[in-house]
Amino acid sequence: MRRPHLLLTGYLLLLIGCHSGTSHSALEQSEGDEDVKGLEKVYAIAKEAQNVRSVLVSVNGALVMEQYFDTYSPDSLDHQRSGTKSIMASLIGIAIDRGMITHLDDPVSSYLNVKDERLKTISIRHLLSMTSGFDWDEEVSVDEYNAWVSSGDQLGFLLKKAVIHPPGKVWNYNSATMHLLSMILTKVSGMSTLEFAKQFLFEPIGIKQVSWERLSSGFYNGGAGLQLRPRDMIKLGELHANVGQYAGQQVVSKQFIEAAISHQEPEPFESDENIGYGYGWWVGEPNGVKAFLARGYAGQIIAVFPEKDLVVAITHNWRVEVNTAIAQQKQAFEILAAILLEEVAG
Repeated sequence: MRRPHLLLTGYLLLLIGCHSGTSHSALEQSEGDEDVKGLEKVYAIAKEAQNVRSVLVSVNGALVMEQYFDTYSPDSLDHQRSGTKSIMASLIGIAIDRGMITHLDDPVSSYLNVKDERLKTISIRHLLSMTSGFDWDEEVSVDEYNAWVSSGDQLGFLLKKAVIHPPGKVWNYNSATMHLLSMILTKVSGMSTLEFAKQFLFEPIGIKQVSWERLSSGFYNGGAGLQLRPRDMIKLGELHANVGQYAGQQVVSKQFIEAAISHQEPEPFESDENIGYGYGWWVGEPNGVKAFLARGYAGQIIAVFPEKDLVVAITHNWRVEVNTAIAQQKQAFEILAAILLEEVAG
């Protein structure tokens, strides 16, 4: 069995942060906490937690909690970090729906004009499911990611790595291979990843404010760097909770979303909560409740509990060192646990 990515360790551990900050309601700052009735315990945990920026809770499509901390507000953009991968996966789903990509099992070499025989055996599916086989170390450190993203030649950096496993056989967390999907999307659509996302994903569900990191190679970072308002994180969670449909419009095909939020890892992870990985989305059953998550470094989360019609968005300050990032990830899951215990859904 494979153990989960280190920064997901403690999927639902009840660990408490230790730094408090001021907070305000999105509805009426002077009245403080009127929009958290029934979720007072959740608010108390978030208020005392370290570096929390926002906590939003939606039940049956309606916000029942919208809380911002320190200087953050409904108009603040927050980095999704690796939560970007979940959105990147959905963009690939849209490209498949529109015939720009023929099939998940198409080799990468069909779409990238690169002289590397290995790309003939690595497919779109392998990139989406983190099973490309490349030698990559991003499970216990951010050093590999930082070296890759700052290299100036992100594709060349990856292709210098050996392929040490047959594609599709071993799961290994890898931002660089997810970025290949951004490159492929740009090639097949004739649009930048951001332009494509705005036209086919963000605008159809009413997302207007967005920012995305563009790397030195000219491509938008497929592994991280997307910034969204927390309210728009909720919209994306609701889109996926409704298997790709939003306000009556099928934005991403049901078939693709169902696969994206299902277990795709070749072997089960070492976990008591059925943690696994789909296409860019983490999946699991915390406390026996089915869930799928977009999650990023230092506690950025879109959590969807479809059986409870519950969507949660949590953001933190992400410019922190690894140990603090792990602590913030754990406290984000403590907030999720408190929300489930409040039984605000279903």
